[in-house]
Amino acid sequence: MNVIELMDLKISAFSKTDRRIYEALKKFPKVFANQSITDISNTSGFSKPALTRFAQKLGFSGFSEFQYQFNQDILTIENRSETPSNAKVYGNLFLQVDETVDRQVIKELIVRMKNSDRV
Repeated sequence: MNVIELMDLKISAFSKTDRRIYEALKKFPKVFANQSITDISNTSGFSKPALTRFAQKLGFSGFSEFQYQFNQDILTIENRSETPSNAKVYGNLFLQVDETVDRQVIKELIVRMKNSDRV
């Protein structure tokens, strides 16, 4: 489970401040993943202790540990969306075969496969 899913799961236990931090995290994930706690505190208006408590409520020892994992999760999500799934790749291959290979050749191949001992 990534940090975003963890936050979504624990939202019902958040205080008002925690909910504001959560909303800011969702709105500006790169800021919270990459800036120092001091910069985040100065620009967002959340105190350093509030940010630390938020991270601890999610099970992290402090904000730095939370921030590291949050950054890793964001990178994983970004990379996942750029790389097509295996199903998508194979699906596209099948479409290309269907469009380029003569139907009779495919039918003959199917018959050979059905009649063979090994494929």
